[in-house]
Amino acid sequence: MHRLVQILAFVVSAFLLAACSSATDEHASSHDHDHDHDHDHGSAETSSDGVVRWPELRTVDDLTHRLKATSESGTLEEVLSLTEEWVAAVDALVSGDLPDNVANAEQVDVFRGDLESLARLSSTAKAIPEEKLRKMVGGFQEPVHNLMEAAGMAHLHSVDDHAEDHSDHDH
Repeated sequence: MHRLVQILAFVVSAFLLAACSSATDEHASSHDHDHDHDHDHGSAETSSDGVVRWPELRTVDDLTHRLKATSESGTLEEVLSLTEEWVAAVDALVSGDLPDNVANAEQVDVFRGDLESLARLSSTAKAIPEEKLRKMVGGFQEPVHNLMEAAGMAHLHSVDDHAEDHSDHDH
């Protein structure tokens, strides 16, 4: 069990380091980026308006936000259940087609591989100590957001946006 936690910590650290460096590289090259894309990937949903539509990624993003909230205030059973749902959604994402009009297909492939690795590790969630599990799944937002950015998709609900969306009504 301790070895699994060490491996998980290493993979997450390596992922975050890679994400930070690739985000910096992407930002530096974004000014010279040509928006005509010709990729040999299948089409999840290619739109004529140039907007990247990737329902599987939207599902993963929504589940990631729910999982973060649940990891902070839900029961262990809720965290485990939602983690299983998240793993299934990531499996669908990585096994499905890539939209033809993603902004950076190479980076998207790398981030999909990273999410697949996190999903494989998360599939053993019941073996991970509760505190470590909650921290791990609470950190899934960054890799999902990196994938969305690499795909060229707008992110609709950041943490700040979520707080603003609910500030005008009672809970």
